[in-house]
Amino acid sequence: MRGGTIMAVGFGLFLFLAATTPFCFGANVTYDHRALVIDGKRRVLVSGSIHYPRSTPEMWPDLIQKSKDGGLDVIETYVFWNLHEPVRGQYDFEGNKDLVKFVKLVKEAGLFVHLRIGPYVCAEWNYGGFPLWLHFIPGIVLRTDNEPFKAEMKKFTAKIVDMMKQENLYASQGGPIILSQIDTCNGFYCDQYTPNSNKKPKMWTENWSGWFSSFGDALPYRPVEDLAFAVVRFYQLVPRWNKLWRTSGGPFITTSYDYDAPIDEYGLVRQPKWGHLKDVHKAIKLCEEAMVATDPKKTSSLGSNLEATVYKTESGQCAAFLANTGTQSDATVNFNGNSYHLPAWSVSILPDCKSVVLNTAKINSVSTIANFVRQPSKDDTTATDAFFSGWSWINEPVGISSDSAFTKQGLLEQINTTADQSDYLWYSLSIETKGDSKTVLHVDSLGHTLYAFINGALAGSGKGRNDNPKVSIDVPNYGAFFDKTGAGVTGPVQLKGSQNGSTVVDLSSQQWTYQIGLKGEELGLSSGSSSLWVSKPTLPKNQPLVWYKGSLRLEKMSEELRKAISAAAIRQSYHSLLERRKVYALGFQSLIRFRSITWTSSDEETRRIARPTLSLGCPSPNQVISEIKFASFGTPLGTCGSFSHGRCSSKRALSVVEQACIGSRSCNIGVSVNTFGDPCSGITKSLAVEASCG
Repeated sequence: MRGGTIMAVGFGLFLFLAATTPFCFGANVTYDHRALVIDGKRRVLVSGSIHYPRSTPEMWPDLIQKSKDGGLDVIETYVFWNLHEPVRGQYDFEGNKDLVKFVKLVKEAGLFVHLRIGPYVCAEWNYGGFPLWLHFIPGIVLRTDNEPFKAEMKKFTAKIVDMMKQENLYASQGGPIILSQIDTCNGFYCDQYTPNSNKKPKMWTENWSGWFSSFGDALPYRPVEDLAFAVVRFYQLVPRWNKLWRTSGGPFITTSYDYDAPIDEYGLVRQPKWGHLKDVHKAIKLCEEAMVATDPKKTSSLGSNLEATVYKTESGQCAAFLANTGTQSDATVNFNGNSYHLPAWSVSILPDCKSVVLNTAKINSVSTIANFVRQPSKDDTTATDAFFSGWSWINEPVGISSDSAFTKQGLLEQINTTADQSDYLWYSLSIETKGDSKTVLHVDSLGHTLYAFINGALAGSGKGRNDNPKVSIDVPNYGAFFDKTGAGVTGPVQLKGSQNGSTVVDLSSQQWTYQIGLKGEELGLSSGSSSLWVSKPTLPKNQPLVWYKGSLRLEKMSEELRKAISAAAIRQSYHSLLERRKVYALGFQSLIRFRSITWTSSDEETRRIARPTLSLGCPSPNQVISEIKFASFGTPLGTCGSFSHGRCSSKRALSVVEQACIGSRSCNIGVSVNTFGDPCSGITKSLAVEASCG
């Protein structure tokens, strides 16, 4: 099952919170077959997800604000059981686990909260969000009608509900929490979904804006036109609740967790997806009153793969959606006496049943490309000299080094053995062979990575991938084995003849010695406070199992790089140690490298122009710039969609831009007083333009 999200990745219907906060004291939240009903009023709501533990508390206000700016109505989050109760009966709500603080910040932003307590979340999160200690309760069967499971689930959910009540965070108490989930749809398309009761509203809690990335696979990408089509089709065929999201954790899933979402893993808006979805939600919001007041009437008489859905009330309110569900051909349809062009796989929105305010296949928002620029350095070996200092290291012992090691007959399954105490499990065995024997060690394993050491030296390694998780290696002789994740060494483990491949000795059922985790973990080296760190001018490189520590000097960084590093902190609590483990598993190839992120126009010509230039371009080849909605040279105010003139504004800015751009697919205009005039001498000026393509 798929579940969960990170950061704010969906955007709600625009203009939802125009004047008043939605959660006055004692707000009554109910529902009927059409929508959620808040204080007696049906609402069309769109939700997006921020996974609070996958970002830092310092990032939460910015992520929430960007979500609201995109038109979000509701912030949704899972509650991660294993994060808050890592040991049975012992709870942790500190730092990025501070759920109460997160919910209060959402309230301060004037948004609702959808609290998905779980208890199972999936979310590409370790063990699906279940604490691993559940696994060892006698008689328990997870996610079934099982008494031991239900008893533990009840205790945890009651704990969370009581916390929220104590802080007055439910809507009935004046708080923002309006929902903890009822029957819903998860998927790429939910327009055909039907609730399990005709008395419930139609809800879409997981609209997958992309997909998670897996090691060995191509990065997933979902075009914004398709995402917008899915969103509008859902509203076209009965409006309720929609949530866009993105989803890491799980077999061979990368820690990136970017999900090709409208807000990326760094907390930056991804264009044109963010802007286009904002436009979609704004257009839908114009239809809200008609949509929540009546059931729709649908007609398919327009032609093959063509249909119109109309919401019309007795008072005269009317909103229509015209859809072309064909994937190959554009179409022209006649509706209410007017002609409308419908690109393939698109929906047009008519808030008054006459005028098209948006078509899902036509993108009017700016398109940008992310460029990852490696920071300049002297050479690869000193790549981080500009930012790091005080490097030190500690060697991790190879093999069994802990007093807690134990012996068992045969090969143990890793998850049951480690109980989530570590990603590592040492398998160790000693055997004598004749000096003149020529043998090969063959090992089969399930997991991400397997390392084999012979007499303390790395002899071989193997790694799986998403489409082939099995790891098999053949190395000379025999030794101890290191399995980073997965189900461990499954066997067989055999010594085979190097000439004919016949089995000389089967080691699978022999007496093995096991050690959970690494010595450095036991010593708490990840905190950096140990007195064992070694500092010398030359660092060990290309050696396995080495811990490294360095001091980061932020004052030497550019502002852009500083922001990028701050954004990277989103994943610190989840996988910074994992990244460090990769270093001492693979050896110290080179020091950490930083790359800054810059966003540029997708137009190649734009990037070649060095001087200050206005560059406008339509994203589709068949589009041209049809309208300049706003242009101001001077001290313009606001953001795209809500620009206004400041005290200083050139009178000829609009005409200059219209003359240069209208009717063209793209245009470039030099930004200077020579072009636009000087409306206020001695004041730094800027140019703001909003245009539409059609």
